[in-house]
Amino acid sequence: MRNILAALVAAMLCLPAQAQWTKLDEVHVSTRPSSSRGDIFWTTLNNIASPVPLARNTWNVIDVTTLGVPPDAKAIFLSGNLLISHINASAQPRAYYEVANLKVAFRAYGDTSDISSCITCQWYLGHTIETDSGQRSTWATWVPVRAGKIEIRFECTDGHTNAEALSACGINLNVQAWGR
Repeated sequence: MRNILAALVAAMLCLPAQAQWTKLDEVHVSTRPSSSRGDIFWTTLNNIASPVPLARNTWNVIDVTTLGVPPDAKAIFLSGNLLISHINASAQPRAYYEVANLKVAFRAYGDTSDISSCITCQWYLGHTIETDSGQRSTWATWVPVRAGKIEIRFECTDGHTNAEALSACGINLNVQAWGR
């Protein structure tokens, strides 16, 4: 009961949970050439996504076995870019743009620790922000895998008050390694 109460207090205060670790006995590194379109790809422009449709502000399940990762993998290493582009960047002076903000978080499939209320209080893994013509932030992380799946959640504030200053957000990540 004490652990449950401590977890509830931590969740309300947006405190990180105690770290949990797993040991990898094998690590397999990708030998394929890099590509511009990532294994995990999403953009607000036309809501294009792969390998599955992704929605903002909710946990999305991705079956990483479709990306060549075996179902008994314990973790995957992702790297790539977090992207923000102004769709109409040349049409307006620089002072016209508003802030666009992209935050990304991952967790193991089926994890019950919900950080949805904590993304706004800075409890996330990846972040990029911009106010000008665009931003490309390189990013990499290890993600725990359970039953061949991971979960991703992201928040993108690209709905500006000035329609001409609308931004497009994107996530473009490749599986670089996996371990078991």
